Amino acid sequence: MGLIEMDSNNNYQLVTIQGGKFAIRLPDNSDHPKAERRKLEAGDNIGKEICELRYPGIEGKIESCKIEEMQYGENFIINLIDDEGSRFKVQLSMASSFWKTFVKSVPNMSVDIPITLRLGLDKEKNKNFMWITQAGETVRSFYTKDNPNGIPEPKKRPNGKFDWADRDDFLYEKAMEFCDSFTPMEETDVPF
Repeated sequence: MGLIEMDSNNNYQLVTIQGGKFAIRLPDNSDHPKAERRKLEAGDNIGKEICELRYPGIEGKIESCKIEEMQYGENFIINLIDDEGSRFKVQLSMASSFWKTFVKSVPNMSVDIPITLRLGLDKEKNKNFMWITQAGETVRSFYTKDNPNGIPEPKKRPNGKFDWADRDDFLYEKAMEFCDSFTPMEETDVPF
């Protein structure tokens, strides 16, 4: 019988987005043949080379979600479980368009059906995007230009630029409502 180590992520594998793909960080001494290397560009370990596995998509059933304040800003966290029982903590920076894509699609999702998140590159705009599907069907945004469904329009400022604060606040509230809809996951009770 071996020791079981409990981590602070409740055995969730952290998944971030790097280079337009979902990334799972490997141990520093990893010699995995499919590992991609990159140097950290910020933080205490700036310049350190790390290894990651990168994937164009991830699939699983949503167990919960939350917003976390981190050293470099807020992140929208989606906890997924796949059909093999593996758990993933998908971290979407709230400074990116990815979390907005997800939250705008929430009203058209069923939390009872696994979702697939895929990342791609719009070559014309040279911009990454997220594509969400369930049961092979695209999950479309509930909030669109043609059918805003209550999302505030941006306000044009005197300098000609647009102020998106009301829209961002609206999406933040919708994200919180979605996260609050899940039954809180309880810590495993230790039997001693």
